[in-house]
Amino acid sequence: MAIAIRIDATKTSLKVLVDKYTSEGLPAIRVTCPEPECRQEYIVYHGPTLGEAQLREGLAPYLMRDHPKHPVLYEIHETQADVKNLGMVEAKALYQRLQLASTKVGDVMTEHPICCIPSDTVQYVASLMKDKDVGCLPVVDDHSSRRLVGVITDRDVCCRASAEGCNPRETAIEPYITRNVITCLADDELERCLELLRRHGIHRVPVVDKKSRCIGIVGLADVPDSAEVKVTREFDRAIRSTLEKHGIT
Repeated sequence: MAIAIRIDATKTSLKVLVDKYTSEGLPAIRVTCPEPECRQEYIVYHGPTLGEAQLREGLAPYLMRDHPKHPVLYEIHETQADVKNLGMVEAKALYQRLQLASTKVGDVMTEHPICCIPSDTVQYVASLMKDKDVGCLPVVDDHSSRRLVGVITDRDVCCRASAEGCNPRETAIEPYITRNVITCLADDELERCLELLRRHGIHRVPVVDKKSRCIGIVGLADVPDSAEVKVTREFDRAIRSTLEKHGIT
């Protein structure tokens, strides 16, 4: 017997199953769906009676059959003579409906964030950041249109405005706004947004609509945990019986 675990599921509650097989020294191979443009990958743990070539060749027809809704697990057995099958092994798909839904930016963003306008003073913006415990604020044309023009950070306030010796009560933030900023749409994939944050070395990014109006803000620090908690809960509910079957309670 062998078991194939979808690679994105190995970081959820099924990690305990992966850890168990790894600690037992069970041989493992990686198999990728052969459909063009599909890179869905599985890690396959197997016993001595199933060879690597047999698993790769035998699992391929099932992966093609189930594409693009690949199941979370396959339980794999050697083919019995009296069983009709698709290949050299018999693979039973489990939890095919349990797909890790693609998380959108709109699912995790902070909606309707506090914004400031270019004519706001340095002191006002600094006080706003302190009161709201944030280090970055979107800057909009005006509060009614909320059309994004840039962002201002605590670094802009402290290191630029203060260093220039300006009077914070009288000086507007306009010269210190960072313009042409990276933005995301609410319908963007969360992974794409996080990649932009990492690539540009920033911690937060405004979310805009198609008219460039600021409708949210999303940060690097809190998003992964939020997504991981949702996924873990989903798998915990659905896969408890499988873990028990494999001796994990």
